[in-house]
Amino acid sequence: MANAQIAYELELMKIRFSEQLLRTKARETSTTQDYKEFLDMIDEMKAQIIEAYPDMPKVMALVIHQHAKRLIDDIWNSPDEQLQSQCRVKLAQFIKVVYDDTAAVLVNEQHAKIPTRTLYHIEKLE
Repeated sequence: MANAQIAYELELMKIRFSEQLLRTKARETSTTQDYKEFLDMIDEMKAQIIEAYPDMPKVMALVIHQHAKRLIDDIWNSPDEQLQSQCRVKLAQFIKVVYDDTAAVLVNEQHAKIPTRTLYHIEKLE
C-alpha cells in the first residue's frame, strides 16, 4: 500500500512539474516576443530621429538607440520586479523625451540640428 501511495504522489508531482514547465515556457516565449517588439520599436524610433534630424551625425542617432536598448536590457536583466519597475519608468521617461524632441521637429516643424533634450537626458543619466 505504501508503494502505491508513493507511486501515486510521484505521478502527481510529474504532472504538476510538467504543467509548470509548460507555463514557464509559454511565459518566457511571451517575454521574448515582448523584448523583440521593444527592439523593433526602438529601431523605428532611430529611423524617426534620423528623419527628423537629417543634418545630425548618424552616430548620434545610434547613441540614442543604444541608450534605449540598454534601458530595455536593464528591464529584462533585472533580478526582481521592483528593479524592473524602476527601469520601466526610466525607459518611459526617456521615450517621452525622444518623442517630444522628434514631434517638435516632425509635427510642429520646429527646426533643430540635434535632439538637444534627448542628448541632455542621456548625459544626465550617465
